[in-house]
Amino acid sequence: MAAGRLSLLCVMLALTAATTPAQMPAGLANPGFEENGLAGWHIQPQSQARGYQARVTDQDPHSGQHSLEIRHPNPQGFGLYGRVTQTISAELYRSRRIRFRAAVRPEVQYARSYAALYARVHRPGFAPGHACDMAGSGIRTGLDQNGERLAPKWQDASVVVDVAPDAEKLEIGFLLNEDGAAWFDDAAIELLGRAGEGNEPPRPLAGRGLENLIAFTRLFGYLRYFHPSDEAAALSLADWDRFAIDAINVVEPAKSPEELAAVLHALFAPLAPTVQVFPAAQPPAPADLAALTAGKPTRVVGWMHTGGASNYQVGSMPSRRVTDGRTCAVRRRCRAARCRCRSRKRSSSPTWAVVSPAVCC
Repeated sequence: MAAGRLSLLCVMLALTAATTPAQMPAGLANPGFEENGLAGWHIQPQSQARGYQARVTDQDPHSGQHSLEIRHPNPQGFGLYGRVTQTISAELYRSRRIRFRAAVRPEVQYARSYAALYARVHRPGFAPGHACDMAGSGIRTGLDQNGERLAPKWQDASVVVDVAPDAEKLEIGFLLNEDGAAWFDDAAIELLGRAGEGNEPPRPLAGRGLENLIAFTRLFGYLRYFHPSDEAAALSLADWDRFAIDAINVVEPAKSPEELAAVLHALFAPLAPTVQVFPAAQPPAPADLAALTAGKPTRVVGWMHTGGASNYQVGSMPSRRVTDGRTCAVRRRCRAARCRCRSRKRSSSPTWAVVSPAVCC
């Protein structure tokens, strides 16, 4: 479990920095791409060999006259990306926590495609250095309430790393995962405080605290991926990550099943208003739900996940919040005035939300 807690470090650093950031006046060359094109920045040779293109363009910059564009016109396959980087001396940043930030405007079509920032600390002798690349929380083109892709727009993005006392170089940059296009502008490095400041040292989990966190993670998974409320659906990947991290120190200290149930209900009720949390031996009365009105149309809402890529909303393994009328288009069979949706299997291990009968004739 200690390793699991450490795996959240990249996100935790962004959330626990308590000091006021101070932008460094020197170190980063050509941060707004206004100085002689790509001066100071370099597209990685392997990215160029795979067909990725990088250029400075005047197409809708975030500010000034120019921005960086990374583009690939064709789908590339899983795990490939184009990266543009700059490597600078780490001398100014040693033993400090820094944030690399920039404005990002993605235009991507496929599920696995996204734009992201990247930072890595290089130490002597290839010793491990902190790195962060926004894995799992890259910037994508948004979707509207009907699942249609929105027009690309500028968004703020950042990554946070701790720079080791013996660091030699700091590598920062931008990446486009798989295909599409993305624009980047107004890069900056900010000081957030001392490296390691506010971090809780690793420790083993056991006893009541371990049981509490196991219960939390199970409920977290159920509600994140299957509760159909508008409140839960409105949270982004970063919002869910932040929620999980903030909840750990609230859930772990609970001293009894009754206290744990109360804590979990308080945490999740704003996202899942109908959820009931209780000790196994003390089931409550059924939830007081609004009664259905005879003759008034009702709407059945649920989640449908295909395959394991449940962070994605489009592509071959989508996750979608669906309603009876719109999902039945997949496959339906009318029986008098009603039908039941039946979705064809598209992978060896799909996970389906239950979608009840819907009017279709």
